[in-house]
Amino acid sequence: MNNSKSTEFIGTLKLLFYKRALFLAAFVILFVWIQVVAGGPENVGEIYILPAYFVFCLVSLLLLQKHGIHYLSTFESLAFGAGFLYFISEFAFVIYNSLSQPELSFRKFLIWIPVMYGLTFVMYPPQKALLTSSIFLTSILIPGIVYGFIKWNAIGFKSDLMLLFQVYASGAIYISLFYVIAALKDRISEVDTWAALATSRANTDALTKAYSRAKIIEILDSCMSANKLHGLLISIAFIDVDHLKQINDTYGHAAGDYVLRRVVELLSGHLREQDALGRIGGDEFLLVLPGMDFQQAQRIVNRLSQAVSDAVFENIEKVTISIGVVSKQDGESKESLLARADEEMYKAKRRRYARVSAV
Repeated sequence: MNNSKSTEFIGTLKLLFYKRALFLAAFVILFVWIQVVAGGPENVGEIYILPAYFVFCLVSLLLLQKHGIHYLSTFESLAFGAGFLYFISEFAFVIYNSLSQPELSFRKFLIWIPVMYGLTFVMYPPQKALLTSSIFLTSILIPGIVYGFIKWNAIGFKSDLMLLFQVYASGAIYISLFYVIAALKDRISEVDTWAALATSRANTDALTKAYSRAKIIEILDSCMSANKLHGLLISIAFIDVDHLKQINDTYGHAAGDYVLRRVVELLSGHLREQDALGRIGGDEFLLVLPGMDFQQAQRIVNRLSQAVSDAVFENIEKVTISIGVVSKQDGESKESLLARADEEMYKAKRRRYARVSAV
């Protein structure tokens, strides 16, 4: 998967996740707000703050629905900023309010702090997420330090200190855990990309982009097994580009490479999805035609030969190919099938040269 496709795929996943998360968050905020109004909140500001976040969720949901992945980066910046401001202000308020209380109490607010760490690593790459989540942890650390200096000698401060320590220690653990997971995910994705690239290179001829020799033989082996187990018809064809050495000597090897690429392009345009074309060396190709008898395969290769003969090659005179086509016989081995196709190809080449000589 190339970078653009990978980015689009990740963006699509994020879009789906954010839509569902916003839908759920809107209901959670509405439920909490109803509880706040009914119970008489300690923080009167929540009566006004929670509806604002409820509206933010609905508006963001509508914008994501309308603009899709094009709105993702804007939404992520706004969502992180809104969450950052809410948690920091709420944390600072709790710290300030506890200065006049016998002990520190975060109420139920505390259980939502880890959400910020998780969302940070969903929104941003590992390095940026590590930085932003560390900034958030530092921002809630500062009010705690101030609280400690003010209430150092107060009765019950040891329990406050233990609570603050757990808040900050758990935050550091969350950040470390999410960072390791994100870094491992990126590393695994990188390894998968390189593995896919290596596999693609092993299966594809570098010059023509047809299948490699090893891959086309592997495909033929698979068809041979299907023939043995299920009676699948198999026809194959050996294809040789005529006079390629003469083209190389006359026009140069770059022209010869161009001819090979152009021939593969022309042949591929006339094949079915299940057909397979592979370069087995030099100017020779093997075509595997599963599910075709000899007459069907013969019609296909005639069209292929005509397509190449009729094609225009830049700065090069007429290019032709010789094709030998055979169908697998009952009980025939792969080696025998390939040998017969090779022999038919040479017969076709001799007939073509004979006609040229006669002209």
